[in-house]
Amino acid sequence: MSFGIGIGDVFLVSKFAWTIYKSCKDSGDDFKRLSNEVASLHVVLKETEDYLNEFTDLDTSRRYRLKILTDGCNGALKDLERLLNSYESLGTQAQRTWDRMRFGLEDLADVRSRLVSQATLLTAFNSTLINSSTTRIEKRLNKFISEVRAGYREGSVVSTSDVAESIESPDVWHQLRRELEDVGISPVVMEENHQYISNWMKAALSQGLANELPPGDPDTPSTTHGSGSEGSSNSSSNATIVVNDLEFEAELQRKQVGKPMDIVLPSVRKKMDPSRLIRKLFQKDTAIILAASDGDLNKVIKLIRLGCNVNARDRWGWSALSMAAYGNHLAIARVLLDHRAKMDNVDVDGDIPRQLAVNRGHSDMVILLDEVCAERDLEAREQDTERPRRIATWT
Repeated sequence: MSFGIGIGDVFLVSKFAWTIYKSCKDSGDDFKRLSNEVASLHVVLKETEDYLNEFTDLDTSRRYRLKILTDGCNGALKDLERLLNSYESLGTQAQRTWDRMRFGLEDLADVRSRLVSQATLLTAFNSTLINSSTTRIEKRLNKFISEVRAGYREGSVVSTSDVAESIESPDVWHQLRRELEDVGISPVVMEENHQYISNWMKAALSQGLANELPPGDPDTPSTTHGSGSEGSSNSSSNATIVVNDLEFEAELQRKQVGKPMDIVLPSVRKKMDPSRLIRKLFQKDTAIILAASDGDLNKVIKLIRLGCNVNARDRWGWSALSMAAYGNHLAIARVLLDHRAKMDNVDVDGDIPRQLAVNRGHSDMVILLDEVCAERDLEAREQDTERPRRIATWT
């Protein structure tokens, strides 16, 4: 079943909201006061557009919810347009009477309430869309497996012998869902990504990654899936063991003595475009983080040109550089570092970008981060021009 909803429909509602916003700003006092709610709804709709560009394959339930939300937004905006047209059709004296007597106050209050409600619901929809990112899910799954291996989850459902075969059963899945809530995967995200999580866990369990380590065993491999970029919630996962510390160190040393990496980048010069500040105003801070997560170099550059903060953080403390390091997106990391991205950003799990790259076995990324760290240290020393004051001598 198709609900006939897509990015084009959201774009039309967003454009409609912007038209109504400008009309409210140029109208009577009551409508001017309402323009803030319309502007907020427009911003959320623009965010939804961006997310739909990244999550192009929505499942049926999400499309159904999105259609309900866009219809609700469109309905509230049309009712507001009707009130605006009624007001604008009055003569100047009648408009003054309207303003003084607040004739449309009740209707406007109802529209305001609906606009706020729709913006809130749409924000929740966007948040769920972001939270279902397989990059974030995978990181939480890695954390869960690491805790099981370290013995912090004694009696976990994944420690039973036949769990790989029975993971789809209602009882096992229910217990697993409760355990994964502890590492930040909500029940809603669990259900929406049921197949992805199930396949990921089966692959990890089949390789013995959930087996508890002997006391004192320093080797705590984690699991990985692809390059860390966003993917469909229905895609399968092939968990593999990241190279152990000795292999990784050997590879790192071998590459460090080789020729320096040559990363060719397009120009990132900010254009003197008068509309740039306006477009930046309606761009969410975390857009650059999502672009880095997707490995979308052109979008990262576009956002930097707009003036987006390269050190913006999402609710889990991830920055764009953290995402680039995790996904081994070298060109994106280079651009971010050239624009002073912080290398010491700590996420909710206590990891900095370099540690994320090490955990994933991305030796080229580690080398790049080390090189930039050395460059910044040298730069700091060269800028330290403090000199000891001369002591005057008396003759």
